[in-house]
Amino acid sequence: MRKYFMELFAMGFVDSEGNLVEENVLRDAQRTAALTAKIMKENIDNTWEMESHLNRIFCAWMIYSDTIFSRSITYIIGREAACVEEHLWMVGEALDDDEFSDYLSEYLMALIVEVANATRDQIIDNFMRFMTGGSEDGAGDM
Repeated sequence: MRKYFMELFAMGFVDSEGNLVEENVLRDAQRTAALTAKIMKENIDNTWEMESHLNRIFCAWMIYSDTIFSRSITYIIGREAACVEEHLWMVGEALDDDEFSDYLSEYLMALIVEVANATRDQIIDNFMRFMTGGSEDGAGDM
């Protein structure tokens, strides 16, 4: 029996027999990455800074153990990411080491996609603003 069976079962991470439900674990990692990217987008103004934060996240992942990495998100992104950090820590405590490593890998892959999408959207917005003469509502003359 797993150490945190009831917590994992309530989250949908394991079935009634204690077997890991990988689909739900991966879906949670993707949702957590989407939340992280949303927090980054709300607090970071430009694409360079967003990419810089993503690079710091990857460096922390490569340097630190999974447990220490899960506790470094607030330091890298800011106080607004405390909920993400707590969630990662809780998942890390509940899953075994290999399962948590897989979870973090999925989280980071999804975070790359989310940040790339946010960067693309920001580039498109900047281009449209440029093409419309700099007006925010897109009603500028050309």
